[in-house]
Amino acid sequence: METLPANLRWLTSQVIRAAVSAPANIAEGYSRGSLREYLHHLSIARGSLGETEYYLHFMHRNGIVDVDTYEQLSSMYSEAASVLYALIRSLSKKLQEDGGHRPYAISEADIGYHP
Repeated sequence: METLPANLRWLTSQVIRAAVSAPANIAEGYSRGSLREYLHHLSIARGSLGETEYYLHFMHRNGIVDVDTYEQLSSMYSEAASVLYALIRSLSKKLQEDGGHRPYAISEADIGYHP
């Protein structure tokens, strides 16, 4: 994307913003400690992932990325989307197990980000 024409340079920051937003929202939701809030942030992450997918298709249709790059990025998108959707389904089911009346909370003995 470094060779984008001047009229499309805005696209670089948009793609990066959308792609980084998805995992950032997952992390933020998890750190809230509430299953409902976590699911809310997972939904936001899903939207960011959808936005990233749109940019990927846009760049491919307009010849900004070649077929090999498109296929590689599309595969990465599909894998991330599958994992995210499975997590949303699993946690939604857990929340609905008793009609959503219990205040599920996420807790760990040592919460923190460890890369």
